[in-house]
Amino acid sequence: GEIRINLGKIEEALETFAAAPEQTDLLDAVPHSLNQIQGALQILGQDRAADLVVSANQHVQSMRDGRMAADMGTSVARVANLTSASARR
Repeated sequence: GEIRINLGKIEEALETFAAAPEQTDLLDAVPHSLNQIQGALQILGQDRAADLVVSANQHVQSMRDGRMAADMGTSVARVANLTSASARR
């Protein structure tokens, strides 16, 4: 439920951002969604999956700060893969 809803929001934001990487504000809501996913996973005792979400959140913060602009496509794919992996655990 909650995790899938947040993953959908994250996916939409990442896809939109990938098309317009100069608009870092498109990622503003992503950390909140990732934090909700992390909390839900911790409640479920899925600590390894929660750790992946922490990594994804760090990548998003780097993209928002412009530190990953040179390799944006790979960065977006990495976050998408991390969040998808956490949902499968």
